[in-house]
Amino acid sequence: MALSALLKNFFDLCPNGLCLCQIRRGPGGAVEEGAPLAVNEAFCAQAGQVAAELVGRPLNQIFRNFFLLTQKYFASLHGHGQSFTLELTLEPDHRPVTVTAFLLDDVHLALSLEDATEHQAAEAALLSVGEMWAFSLEGEGDGVWDWEIPQKTIHYSRRFKEILGIADEASDVDDFDFKDRIHPEEVERVSRAIHEHVKGLANNYVFEHRMRTDDGSYKWVITRGKVIKRSPEGRALRMLGTLTDTSERRMITEALQRSQQWLSAFFQNRTHGFCVVDRQNTLFLVNETLARMAGGPVASIAHRKLNSLVVPVDWQSHVSRAITGLWSGQESAARMEIRLQAAAGDLWVECSLSPIVNAQKQVEAIAGIFTDITDRKRTAAALQLEQEKLRHSTWLLERRVQELTCLYEVVNVLEQVNLSMAEKLQAVVDAIPGAFQAPQLTCARLVVEDQVYVSADFTAHEHSRIHPFLFARNRRGCLEVFVSADLNPRSGEYFLQEEQAFLQSVATQLVLTLEQHVTLEDNLFLSSRLRQSQKVEAMGRLTHFVADDFLGVLDDLGRELGGLEAALEECPRATGPLIRVQGALRDGHRMVRQLAFFSKNRPLQAELTDPAALIDPLVAAHQARLGDRVRFQLHSTLIPGATALLDRDYVRLLADQLLQNAADAISDVGTVHVTLGRVHVDHEAADLPPGMYLQLQIADTGVGMDSEELTHLFEPFYSTKNHRKNAGLGLFVVLGIMKLHHGAVRVRSTPGHGAVFTCLFPEMQKN
Repeated sequence: MALSALLKNFFDLCPNGLCLCQIRRGPGGAVEEGAPLAVNEAFCAQAGQVAAELVGRPLNQIFRNFFLLTQKYFASLHGHGQSFTLELTLEPDHRPVTVTAFLLDDVHLALSLEDATEHQAAEAALLSVGEMWAFSLEGEGDGVWDWEIPQKTIHYSRRFKEILGIADEASDVDDFDFKDRIHPEEVERVSRAIHEHVKGLANNYVFEHRMRTDDGSYKWVITRGKVIKRSPEGRALRMLGTLTDTSERRMITEALQRSQQWLSAFFQNRTHGFCVVDRQNTLFLVNETLARMAGGPVASIAHRKLNSLVVPVDWQSHVSRAITGLWSGQESAARMEIRLQAAAGDLWVECSLSPIVNAQKQVEAIAGIFTDITDRKRTAAALQLEQEKLRHSTWLLERRVQELTCLYEVVNVLEQVNLSMAEKLQAVVDAIPGAFQAPQLTCARLVVEDQVYVSADFTAHEHSRIHPFLFARNRRGCLEVFVSADLNPRSGEYFLQEEQAFLQSVATQLVLTLEQHVTLEDNLFLSSRLRQSQKVEAMGRLTHFVADDFLGVLDDLGRELGGLEAALEECPRATGPLIRVQGALRDGHRMVRQLAFFSKNRPLQAELTDPAALIDPLVAAHQARLGDRVRFQLHSTLIPGATALLDRDYVRLLADQLLQNAADAISDVGTVHVTLGRVHVDHEAADLPPGMYLQLQIADTGVGMDSEELTHLFEPFYSTKNHRKNAGLGLFVVLGIMKLHHGAVRVRSTPGHGAVFTCLFPEMQKN
């Protein structure tokens, strides 16, 4: 139980009458008026009135002639805690009481009452020798002592012995024992007071002091005495007195004094603010600490409403509700953290409100204690910030571990040798969402040239990050990550910097893997080409010897066939077979020339040649031979007579082959467009230096070719034709002729839309 509660119980339950008074002094310092602030039940019982009738009532109306009788005693008090004792009469019953007054401070006084009826009766009875021993045998109340002065013998009553713990067998003792029991610090003053009364210098003897008991402890007592018998000469013969145990009263007084000191020290401390609030919620008592917290002197804070010190406004109503609950008795205490308005800024305080209850269990006021917790709040806020930083760092670390784990998975997949490249890329796309803040709300897409790979449940969300990359001679790729708008990122960012760095790392791994894959394909292709070249070289050596002999045979056969034509003109039936024989002869002648070029690899023999004059006879010959189903059209934008450095045989062979291929590509009827002109090649061309070039372009309206056919078009012995007359060397020879001229051949074709062959020769020369 708290000390304040113990003191309150002691005040209420003390058998002596206790009264806490407020006094007013005059200009000279003399006490002129006083009234009780609180009384206990024992005081009310002795006064014969209830507390409501006594509180606030002037002391002169409670005690007869109070200020008149106590004036000299008040004048003798010079310090807080000093006291005096005298006998007064309670009004209106004229009941005698012994009053001990304690000065608490300049304006507060504590009174302790004891019924003096028995004391006065005892003293009256002592005047009669016959009633003296009857009084001394009283078992309750004060003890009685009878001092036979000449004999130096003191007789103690039973109660006297009980108070001092003297054995009951001891009866008569000398006066030295009485003096020896008085506390050493007070024995001289007690002896002087008794001596003054015995000598007749004082009417009676009354003194409060300490006396030793038989167990060695000391008790506070009041000894009263009066000489009841003197000799004719006036010498004292017998003195009768009483002993009153005041230890309990002294304990109460000292407790009250300590309580007052503690309350004063508590109220004046510099750590906690303290206030008392009345029923109007007004601060009528404020200490300097609370005033300092509120940013002003005590005078500026007092008489203000308590909630006026509080910010923000919604907390004012919160404090008001707490005070209302305390006044109504619904709450026994209230504790809250609030902010006070101060000149230097808002101040965080912990506020504890408690009701002050009177003897009737009624709330008379509310006490408030305020503790500055601003530093604690700042520390807590800083700690919370550090904890948030730690949680964020932990979260980022978890994300980093997640990203590294995913990156390890990506690298592990890309290093698998038993997976195809498509399977690897799909596995990478499936793994990427796992590295992001919310994998279930993240999807990915990977585009490598014309191939697209997407993760499961792919959706192109609004928030995305795109990371393009290049690999293997400017081939293009793109890595994309999409995050749903349903994500509520803790960092406020849909994509963390670490996640973007993760995309960079994945892209780097993809580039390395794709370049390795392309390099491997190139190596395989080069190996196949090397094997093919070795094969072609061996075949070329064999063909070299056959081509010359076979070409001579074809020339002889042509001459013989020319002589036979005149002999067969008169035979119409022979015209058809003759035409077919001539066609076969031309195809054989072209094939042999191709084999000769393939086998001999004759060096270029360039000379100034008119391209139009060279190409026109070839176009006319094909038109004459194939005009029934294919129309050949020649269009030239060259200046008439313009020439270029060309190998006539090679260019004639090249044009003848391209014209024949164009005609063969037309399955039914169609057109072959032949165009001659000058074009400029800019710096972006990868296979030619920039400059002016002679362009020979042959376009057909045939069946066209797909991408697979275009890939192998210029390989030797590769052909899109199935009949036996094609050896698969025509376009291989075309490519070789263009390389000898330091030019290039380009092809574009779409299935069903024909093909366009463009041959570019170096700058033309004029006459």
